[in-house]
Amino acid sequence: MPATRVDGRSLRYRHRRAELLEALTDYLVDEGLREFSLRRAAVSLGVTHATLLRHFRSKDDLLAEVIDNLRVSLLARLEADPELRSARSTRRFMLSAWRLLDNPRGRREFLLLFAAIGEVSPRAVVSETFAKAAVQDWLGPIERSLVRDGWPEEQAPVMATAALSLIRGLQLDEVVTGDRERSYRAFTLAVDRLLDDRARS
Repeated sequence: MPATRVDGRSLRYRHRRAELLEALTDYLVDEGLREFSLRRAAVSLGVTHATLLRHFRSKDDLLAEVIDNLRVSLLARLEADPELRSARSTRRFMLSAWRLLDNPRGRREFLLLFAAIGEVSPRAVVSETFAKAAVQDWLGPIERSLVRDGWPEEQAPVMATAALSLIRGLQLDEVVTGDRERSYRAFTLAVDRLLDDRARS
């Protein structure tokens, strides 16, 4: 009886689910959610369609895991970034956060997360719980920075929400228009006006 032929592409990630998830994350960051296909992703990664289904069960499960992996990865970078960790004012924290996100990869990640969160519904790629977590990931550090700057604790959540809206709104502006200089100047002006002299470095 002839030996069963083993597909080398399927073996590539057989015992490396974490690596496969990272590769899929990179693929989706580059390609986006629009017209995403398991078969095209499999071809791009050099594995079989069956390999993806064996690891992730369905297209929806795969997309949900990739989006959550991206959120967790971004949070880890936020927490590990030395400039953010050493920021001595909320203004400096905000400017450092912009620097962390303002790069080709960061802009593509933002678009992917924005698209996923924008589709929150009972049958969406991500859940409402995930969407809220993507906001809370950033609110907590900004709130703590505001309190260190002397803002009353009861005001910190609202101020942090306003500060986060500046980052997210002007990120979108920059991605859509490509005008990095104008977006950054608007960002620094808005941060200064929002935070007042108490938060300036």
